[in-house]
Amino acid sequence: MEFPKVLIITRSALNDSDGRSSTLTNLFDGYDRDKVASIFIETKQPKTKCYSRYFQISEYSLIRKIFHPSTQTGFDLRVDDGAVVNIDYSRKEEGIMSWVRRHRSIIFSWMREFLWGLNGWQTKELRDFILDFSPDVIWMDGSPLILMNRLHRYVKDVCKKPNVYFVMDDIYSYPKTLNPLTLLYYRRLRKLVNHNITSSDKVYVASPKMKQEYDMVFSINSSFLSKGADFSKIKPIGTNHHEGIKLVYLGQAYCGRIYTLIDLVNKLKEKNDNGAKFFLTIYSNDYIKSNLKKKVQIEGVSTVRDAVPYTEIPRVMQENDVLLFVETLKDKFKNLARLSFSTKIVDYLVSGKCIMAIGHKDIAPICYFKDNNIAFVADNENEINKNLEKLLDEKNRLIMAKNSFDFARRNHEIRTIHEELHNTFINMTNNIAL
Repeated sequence: MEFPKVLIITRSALNDSDGRSSTLTNLFDGYDRDKVASIFIETKQPKTKCYSRYFQISEYSLIRKIFHPSTQTGFDLRVDDGAVVNIDYSRKEEGIMSWVRRHRSIIFSWMREFLWGLNGWQTKELRDFILDFSPDVIWMDGSPLILMNRLHRYVKDVCKKPNVYFVMDDIYSYPKTLNPLTLLYYRRLRKLVNHNITSSDKVYVASPKMKQEYDMVFSINSSFLSKGADFSKIKPIGTNHHEGIKLVYLGQAYCGRIYTLIDLVNKLKEKNDNGAKFFLTIYSNDYIKSNLKKKVQIEGVSTVRDAVPYTEIPRVMQENDVLLFVETLKDKFKNLARLSFSTKIVDYLVSGKCIMAIGHKDIAPICYFKDNNIAFVADNENEINKNLEKLLDEKNRLIMAKNSFDFARRNHEIRTIHEELHNTFINMTNNIAL
């Protein structure tokens, strides 16, 4: 089988065991690893079997270059048996850069853009890496960072090859703010995103709702793309029989989700006071303020624990009866993740477990669950109680679990997804219109 060479440009250092980057590693699992390379900027070591070559642009070195102009800022990383062995930075450097990237201040964002605006990253090493790998196709991972969109344009200008643009989160809508620095940032970002999307040969988006809106905004015909699973190796987990109904939430608590969880916990307490036996376990790596943690953690009803490693998620799902998917129910938070499509949606669907989804009706995953009847969906507070009543009947849970698994088998088979991507790359290299 012919495998065109693909150069992937992404912010993250991809990790096969990290849920955050699992979509890309899932999409390229099984591809000829010698035909895939990556350019990234995160100060971490990539840990994936999908790629053979990497190039890291070190933001820490960009800072040092201001004071020491001879500082090298880009590194062609050597791979030995799947492990990157010549990446060179300290734990202190990783900690500093992780803190900077987590800081959401618009001042820090502009300082970071100023650093990249000095163009210390446009080096001979980067250009040589691109030309030496000589990709047939460029894969641009859509980003809400101006600097990443500039990097996309640069690579495309150097390669002069067809490209795919993959949008996993909404990177075009203006945030609800009057802060002039934020609005100025998004004005510049939107201009670059518009150029990158409209000049791309193929655009993939992460949710059907995003396809609907982006096709209209950019006058394109994008395609919905998500991670998948090999159903020749997967069987539904099934139900463990134990006392009560165990619910589990595996995810973040930001974007207003904590308030949805609090509403749910209060309703679970009411049900339990009337004789039901619900218990919710929340696994999250988000810091939850003490006053909110007291509200979301009630003895005998719910508990909050640290996030489990991605490799442990199947075990946690197996131990519970209902998998909980949560978004905000409040209008003021809905736009923060309105068009996103969480990586854990497919993980939930292929588990063969019953799913309950709670969130605003205008948020993409809630629409996906509801439109396809693959979860008990509550898009307002009143619906939460109604669905909890349905969960009390084990037969209802089993029927919904079967619905979701059968749907996943029809729509998220990874071999079909891989074939679609491979055909797209072949057509792009042969200049066949997509």
